[in-house]
Amino acid sequence: KLRARENEAAHSIQAAYRIHASRGFMKAMKLALASQVKRVKAATDIQRLIRGHRGRGEAELRRELQRFRHQAKPLFAKETRFQSLVSDLNDKVEQLQRKITVDGAEERSLTLELEKTLQIKTKYHDSSRITGTPQRYLTQYLQVQLADQLRAKRTEIALDDRAYETLTTSLNDAQKQLRAVRRELEPLTEGVIKKTRENRVKRLQDKVRHERRAAITIQKIFRGFRVRAAVREGGNCWIPMVSPDNGRPYYYNALTGATRWHRPLAMDIFGDQFAVPLTESIEVPAPATNNVDQPPHSHRSFSDRQSTSGDRQHSSSCNWYEAFDDMIQAPYYFNSQTEEYQWDKPDAIDNAYFTDSQTSRKRKEWLEEQLQDPEGLIASTQIRLPVLGQWERRVDALTEYIIFYHPPTGVIKASLSPRSVHASLGDTTMNSRRSARSIGTSRSLHWQYRYGYEYDANGKLVTSSRSESRPIWTEHTDPDNGMTYYYNILTNEYRWEKPEDFDVSYEAFASGRSASSSARKWFEMAHEKVNDDGSSSLTTRSSKSRILGKKWVELVDRETQNTYYYNEVTGESRWSLSPRSARDTSDTEDQISLALFTQVKQLRESPVPYSSRDQHMSWLEAAITEKDWVKADAIVQQIFIREQSQVVTERKAREEEERLSASSSNGIIQATSDLTPSTWIEYRDESSGAMYYYNQETGETSWSQPSIAASQWQEMQDSNGTTYYYNPVTGETTWSKPDS
Repeated sequence: KLRARENEAAHSIQAAYRIHASRGFMKAMKLALASQVKRVKAATDIQRLIRGHRGRGEAELRRELQRFRHQAKPLFAKETRFQSLVSDLNDKVEQLQRKITVDGAEERSLTLELEKTLQIKTKYHDSSRITGTPQRYLTQYLQVQLADQLRAKRTEIALDDRAYETLTTSLNDAQKQLRAVRRELEPLTEGVIKKTRENRVKRLQDKVRHERRAAITIQKIFRGFRVRAAVREGGNCWIPMVSPDNGRPYYYNALTGATRWHRPLAMDIFGDQFAVPLTESIEVPAPATNNVDQPPHSHRSFSDRQSTSGDRQHSSSCNWYEAFDDMIQAPYYFNSQTEEYQWDKPDAIDNAYFTDSQTSRKRKEWLEEQLQDPEGLIASTQIRLPVLGQWERRVDALTEYIIFYHPPTGVIKASLSPRSVHASLGDTTMNSRRSARSIGTSRSLHWQYRYGYEYDANGKLVTSSRSESRPIWTEHTDPDNGMTYYYNILTNEYRWEKPEDFDVSYEAFASGRSASSSARKWFEMAHEKVNDDGSSSLTTRSSKSRILGKKWVELVDRETQNTYYYNEVTGESRWSLSPRSARDTSDTEDQISLALFTQVKQLRESPVPYSSRDQHMSWLEAAITEKDWVKADAIVQQIFIREQSQVVTERKAREEEERLSASSSNGIIQATSDLTPSTWIEYRDESSGAMYYYNQETGETSWSQPSIAASQWQEMQDSNGTTYYYNPVTGETTWSKPDS
């Protein structure tokens, strides 16, 4: 029994092993067969693809050859025509070149023989140049004949050179056209196969690349849409609020006015955090004590704020949130209870005695009552700086309520959102989607000044370590003229006198109530006013203080004692003048040049009276008004000539009067009656007793009585040293010397 059981077990083991081995073998065979089938199928597919690719390529080649066969016929005809033209022109060029070579050798031989003939001294000389056979000729005759032959030969050579250049140009053009035809004919003959194959490869490559770019673009657009949809709203402006209807929390963006039931995904992508409510001390802002690595808008999470909101839910100051608008460079405040915006810090007294709802209701009721007479409301309120885009921030003197007025549309509001201000400035980016690059956007100078931050040497935003607040105005010295000027870092203004608010703090400057802000607003309003004649009323009532460069002067308004800057050349007025603009001496086509303006200024400030000067000056002013600078320069030079002539005339008259008074005892006979009065005077020489004549205009002397016509014109020079002639009797001037 034991052996039977052993045999049975052995048979079972052998059967199980054989079954296992058979199954493994069959599995391996099936895998091998499947692999073989896959290889065959892959080879078949590869062969089919290759054969199909090659077959389509060959078919395309046959179609191209058939199509180009008809196009090649006119090109062959054109090639034959150009080839014959090139051959003819080439033969003519070679013949002319050989002729020029022979004529050049002949010209050199003639030159040598002529030089030899000119050097000999004998009366006769032998030469074969005249008749072709050696004969004896007179040397002078031979010289003349050889010179004529040399001149004719050189003329012939010059004509041949010109003809050679013309033929060469024609040959080059014909060869160029022949090469162009052959280049065009080449792809239609032996190059058609190569060109077709290259075009096919390029077309297939472009198709694959285009499909790849299209797939990438589709993926990029879809992924970008998913990201932009999540980061559409502005950051660091989200406020957690509670719906009054069902008590469900939601999120509100104080910048764009967007609302979300769920936490915005952009806050997680960009690391944005919720805005923090103002502290109890509203009038005096707390110093920046945040972590140096985080800006002041790094606040606690919504869950942390919910744990402490129960202790402050009745405090009105907790409903106000402060944010900073980088575009307008000004802070604004949002009330989460009334959903109102303010651009001034909330009043601590109102918040102490009234709730936000009560204050808002009182202001709205007052505004509804005042809107019955809008014109009276605008007349009774005053503008408070700074202006918010096209919106005017106005305050009522009696109630101190602030309203917002839009002059273009006449709209009056009690609350003005940043979105409305941006829309008035034509900004369409309020609803635009943020990009990932906005994470590295640097903070503006206004933001840094307001919250006490600055960038270190590594470009990292840190808390300012200064013991004193950063200055807004800085003092500098112009290296060219050594004058002191002052620069405003926040507004980029340049002033050449020390501002009254040189040491002003940022809070006072940002409120728009500083001395420089008020003066700048005065200049903007006064600069727009003009007189009846079109001139600026501001310039006419100002006096010159000092000169800044070649074109600019500093003017002081007599009424307000405010200083501004005026360009005497262009008539431009500015509130801010940089040192670079003050040093500018360049001229433009539509403006008078600095040299011409200097001459006109001299004529206006230092006039020399003469007849018809007023008419000449009116011509000059008209030419300047018409911007005809050439005409204006000619009139200026003419006026200078007349003024110099007048100065010379007056000077000589004074000298003559002095001479007459000094020589009254020396025997002046008389002014000759037949001479021009006050021009020539007759004198007696004391040593010889002879009579001579003296011209009191020119200082000339003459022993003989001069003629009247010759004595009228005087030779003079202008400021450039150019000589001209002046007639003191008629007042005429001329550049050419008159006939006597």
